[in-house]
Amino acid sequence: NAEVLAHFDDGKPSLFKMNYGKGTFYLSGLSLGYGYCTDKNELYSQVVEDILSKTDVRKYVYSDVQNGLYEKRLQINKGELVFLFNATEEDKVVEMKEQGRLMSDCGTFVDGKLTIPPFATVYFMAEE
Repeated sequence: NAEVLAHFDDGKPSLFKMNYGKGTFYLSGLSLGYGYCTDKNELYSQVVEDILSKTDVRKYVYSDVQNGLYEKRLQINKGELVFLFNATEEDKVVEMKEQGRLMSDCGTFVDGKLTIPPFATVYFMAEE
């Protein structure tokens, strides 16, 4: 039994919450993370904070899209987890300001430069 938390302007549901077993899941037709970081909408904040409270994540820090590269950052107990998705047909090279390590099998991290293959997601642990 799903609870509808939000609607689009046309009245159709845009965000559901459902309890299942010992867990809870959300189904969203919008970008909660982007809205949380940019709009500071009360509903976005409530949902994101509820999700984060059940994890090791301390804060959803940042979400951005530039030139086909999607970036999200989460503060966790060991540093900052960075998700980068390349939505283009070309390799993307990102200079990382932080020291850290690549947490995924695709991509490379050499001399502070992270290379992301086309249509790939990489996970990078930036260390404090």
